[in-house]
Amino acid sequence: MIISLSHGAGTMYRSAEPTRKLLVASMNGVVTLTKNDKGSWEIGATALAGKHVQAILHEPRSGTLFAGCWNNGLHASEDGGASWKCRDHNLPITSVYSLACMEVNGRTRLYAGTEPAHVFLSEDLGENWRELASFRKMPNVDKWRFAGDPFVGHAKHINFNPRDPMTIYVCVEVGAFIKSTDGGETWSSLPVPHPDMHRSVIDPRSSSRVFTTGGGGLQLSEDAGQTWHQLMSRQSPIGEYPDQLMLRSDKPETMVMGCCELSPRSWVDRRYAGGAVAKSDDGGKTWRQIRGGLPERMHGAVEAMCQVEIAGGAEYFLGTTDGEIWHGDQEAESWQMIATGIPVSKCIHQEMITGNPVTMLQKPDGSYWAGRKPSQSAAA
Repeated sequence: MIISLSHGAGTMYRSAEPTRKLLVASMNGVVTLTKNDKGSWEIGATALAGKHVQAILHEPRSGTLFAGCWNNGLHASEDGGASWKCRDHNLPITSVYSLACMEVNGRTRLYAGTEPAHVFLSEDLGENWRELASFRKMPNVDKWRFAGDPFVGHAKHINFNPRDPMTIYVCVEVGAFIKSTDGGETWSSLPVPHPDMHRSVIDPRSSSRVFTTGGGGLQLSEDAGQTWHQLMSRQSPIGEYPDQLMLRSDKPETMVMGCCELSPRSWVDRRYAGGAVAKSDDGGKTWRQIRGGLPERMHGAVEAMCQVEIAGGAEYFLGTTDGEIWHGDQEAESWQMIATGIPVSKCIHQEMITGNPVTMLQKPDGSYWAGRKPSQSAAA
């Protein structure tokens, strides 16, 4: 089992034993962390150096790894991440934001969400792609917009109904929560209370129970997205910006969430995000902030998390814009920092907190977004 930490792909895994190798989607490629015999984590090789990786996906039938990059296309590895090749033939958009796959009738269907927000499908492991064009026929598609450079909405997260792989949910940040029941050929926009959609999580006991995080807080629908009620508002002391969300497949009432004290608009002025981890033991009704080795608030934002279920328990990993990688055990109650210097950031989030433009804002043609150039310190 290959475990990866990225904000644009899967976050919930099952394994027969504790994790000893972790792939991290960083602002400077895919970084490998390995746990040695003494129980310490070591930083190993970096692949795709210089590329801002946003999603790492492991396709289980073939064993192929996929890495989606911001403005640097899609790459694939068939040797566990040791070497990579471009696999974005006829994928017309170079900024790959999210990845997901599902087996249907013995074949893998691989989906890619991009910035601007489009969805593409490959049925041959990324060798060829076609756009699911009706996705762009949603109401208000012209208003999909992210509140940061380059100011266009992106397909942030793709998820499937665990009982029906042809039912797909896509979160558009910022703009809509969109559903397909035929594998992506046709789509409908769900009536969500807030258009800033980050992530969906589906209760394995009842696929009609759908949780979402985003700019409006934590929401729950019990009728597959038709009506909603709020579980956590932006005024919650836990944090006004919930993002990462996971639940246990064996105990769905146990949920863990990564959030920030402040929303990104505040990061620019205060150069601070206030990242935190919260946990619910009653299906999201009530939450408490987890300390257990974590600071009361992190300076950076929690940008990626993953959960690994192991023999009736679970361990967790998280990555921040400040480059901190943390490991949590004892049901996410105890945490330790296992690596530094590996910044994990959604598009320009790190720049918003630090104030320093970074080299990853460079476009493939050599120009920079909004005409900005990286500072000497960021380029070093």
